[in-house]
Amino acid sequence: MPTSADNPLSASYRAARADVQGGDLYVVSLPLPVPDDNEVLIKVEACGVCYGDVHAITTPGVYPRTPGHEVIGRIAKAGARVPSRYAPGARIGVGWAGGHCFNCDPCRQGAFASCSAAPPLITGMTRPGGYAEYMVARYEAVAFVPEDGDAAEMAPLMCAGLTCFNSIRNMGVPPGSVVAVQGIGGLGHLALQICRRFGFRTVAITTSPSKAEAALALGADEAVAPDAAVARLKALGGARLIVATAPSSEAIEPLVDALGLYGTLLLLAVPGAPLKVSAVQLVHHRARVMGWNSGHAKDSEETIEFCKANNVVCQVERFSLDEVVTAYNKMKDASVRFRSVLVF
Repeated sequence: MPTSADNPLSASYRAARADVQGGDLYVVSLPLPVPDDNEVLIKVEACGVCYGDVHAITTPGVYPRTPGHEVIGRIAKAGARVPSRYAPGARIGVGWAGGHCFNCDPCRQGAFASCSAAPPLITGMTRPGGYAEYMVARYEAVAFVPEDGDAAEMAPLMCAGLTCFNSIRNMGVPPGSVVAVQGIGGLGHLALQICRRFGFRTVAITTSPSKAEAALALGADEAVAPDAAVARLKALGGARLIVATAPSSEAIEPLVDALGLYGTLLLLAVPGAPLKVSAVQLVHHRARVMGWNSGHAKDSEETIEFCKANNVVCQVERFSLDEVVTAYNKMKDASVRFRSVLVF
């Protein structure tokens, strides 16, 4: 296992950041941070570029701000109170949840990703992010990842993969059930693969003919356009689960009518406009609308273990730090196939 002694630390590092809320990203050289007693310093190998990063650099708060919450790297240095298992050289990942308080009601119930600490501990927003050669993280936010995994392919699993896997596995859906995935993009192409590995009859919903082809290649049983989705899912007996991954209220709302008995509309994307749902649509089928917000470090480890064991692969485009604006824009306009990743 490499250690910081094998690779002496430099005095400075490069990072991409926004100086003001809504500001442009640019690359800057900064003094190397020193981890606090409960933190580790991480040498970043790769960082995924997620739509959550748009929220990260447009949300009010303290700036300058370095986004990035899909991080794979190695511990370069550990603070004085960090447990010994988080040793220099350990290969690790960090996701959206940047730590937790251990004291609030959600933490006491083990729902660490829903920690009610104020301000919330979010990687790349209120905590340092991974669009950087180095970053610091609280040790409880750190997940251990395989030595033999490709850093760029693992990085999006720390948020996109985690959100899909952790939510779907907690829905109580029996194998063989009809499950639809709305939107075949960064989240959707992973959700689709995960649903197939769980043994569901998986229907992809997409407006794009090329993405419909991609969905079928990834294992979807069928792919339908949005205007045909409700009728097709009803013909199959109704969906036990619809995983909404594209943030469009207009596209999501009609799908409530496609839910079957005990069906769940699972929101993994956050539309900008309110979602309008009639109680009548839910009552007859005892259906529900539910959201999910990623998970904690152990959930991340289990996500990567599942994906490795079941050949769930994130399709990525790789960019250098100097190409950060291109990587970010391709994520934002959905032209990337399927995740932008910064590699170091």
